[in-house]
Amino acid sequence: MNRRQAIKTITATGAFAVFARLSPTAHAQEKAAGTGKQPAQGQSFRHSVSAGYGRMNPGKLAGEAKKLGIEGIDLLHPKDWEAVRKQGLVCSLAWGPSTIAKGFNRREHHEKMVAAYIERIDECAKAGVPNVICFSGERKGLSDEEGLENCVHGLKQIAAAAEKAKVNVVMELLNSKVNHKDYQCDHTKWGVEVIKRVACERIKLLYDIYHMQIMEGDIIRTIRE
Repeated sequence: MNRRQAIKTITATGAFAVFARLSPTAHAQEKAAGTGKQPAQGQSFRHSVSAGYGRMNPGKLAGEAKKLGIEGIDLLHPKDWEAVRKQGLVCSLAWGPSTIAKGFNRREHHEKMVAAYIERIDECAKAGVPNVICFSGERKGLSDEEGLENCVHGLKQIAAAAEKAKVNVVMELLNSKVNHKDYQCDHTKWGVEVIKRVACERIKLLYDIYHMQIMEGDIIRTIRE
């Protein structure tokens, strides 16, 4: 797909523009989508699109996404997984029980949240959903060190379940400057430190380039370091 063709596609399906921009080898992606084969390692990105894009129901969104070589739909609740699967796609990232405001940074949330995450991890494993999202929660006066320790304490309680199920639990970095005021996991260094202290292969950091560009900039150097 050349640039002109890509622009026409993006104009027709604006919801997917971000993914078209990301791919340096759109031709390889298009060819792979047409044959059902995966691009060779290093040839292309594997793309998913967020469930809210296009204001379509999950089944229709999955059908449109499939035409563009997109493989998964992010941020779906369990009730919508089957509609996406019927289109030949997978829910690539499930919603979890935590929220941007209420997450792992407060121990009073842990009892219910840990049980709910273990249940969601089991659901993901049975449905072939590889990832489930989680959040730190808002500070609300909590120091960064205390919030970090609380997140580690909570995430360690679900680590064994995640490892056994081979499902990744990913904590998202979000900006607290523009979109999510007071969100605690708002800098790469803080998020990386949480993951280091949990020390579980299945507990990971979701590095959101949009949000970290707002908070930190210098994206490539930050990722390398």
